Amino acid sequence: MSKTNKPNEPSSGTIFYGQVNGSGTMDFTIDGINPVTVHTPVVIYPGVSDDKAHNQKTNPALSRSAIILERPFTVQMPNSGQHTNYVGYGNRNYLKYIGSKQIRFPFDVYNEAKTIFYPKNTWIEVEKSQESFTFYLPVWVDEGFYDVEFRTIAHNAPVGATHETNANLNLTHHIAYGTVPVDVIGRVYDFHVTDIADYNWESVFRKEIGSAEPTSASYWVGLVESMGRRGAIQRDTPSRFALEVILNIKTRYSNLAIILSLI
Repeated sequence: MSKTNKPNEPSSGTIFYGQVNGSGTMDFTIDGINPVTVHTPVVIYPGVSDDKAHNQKTNPALSRSAIILERPFTVQMPNSGQHTNYVGYGNRNYLKYIGSKQIRFPFDVYNEAKTIFYPKNTWIEVEKSQESFTFYLPVWVDEGFYDVEFRTIAHNAPVGATHETNANLNLTHHIAYGTVPVDVIGRVYDFHVTDIADYNWESVFRKEIGSAEPTSASYWVGLVESMGRRGAIQRDTPSRFALEVILNIKTRYSNLAIILSLI
């Protein structure tokens, strides 16, 4: 059985002797054995990938990792890092002392293959020898600021063990704990204009003035789709039928323009 972390544990010992040719035995207590301290080291210096390429915020939260709805993201849980500077500790790999590694998200996630669902606020056990894990963020998660929790638990941790940030420098703790701030962000895409209530546009969208029959003219907002690929081109839509997200982009009429309102 593993001993929990404790300072200055008393030591004792006994020497046993047995006859080489016979059954007699003798034993003697060993005096003066020094006390020992049990301190099982664990560390956690976690990280979360920052999906800058798909962050549509005009003012990104630079201190937070951007994770995007309906996209995968990766978390890092390295087994190496700085512990106390005792002999044999320091900055090194502590895998052999780890009992388990866990992650807790304050929102629902799937595994990378989307075959396993993890409800929010559930500690997820991960493979302790692995240092990088990919998850998928479902579309129904509310946008906003969150903190993702990580912990590495020593193999000798008792029930109810306590934690310390990044490393259990104080031997009363058996868990290294860390958080990473993230920003859950949605996206605006596939906005398709097929008609406008303004009668100045009637001849663009209707075959005749006063007719309900459409011309089939339509406009995609932007030339890229949700993953950043040139979606309008893939839809066989000429660029002149795409509404670029800039001010006063002109239509085929010199006296009409699409005005972008920034809120």
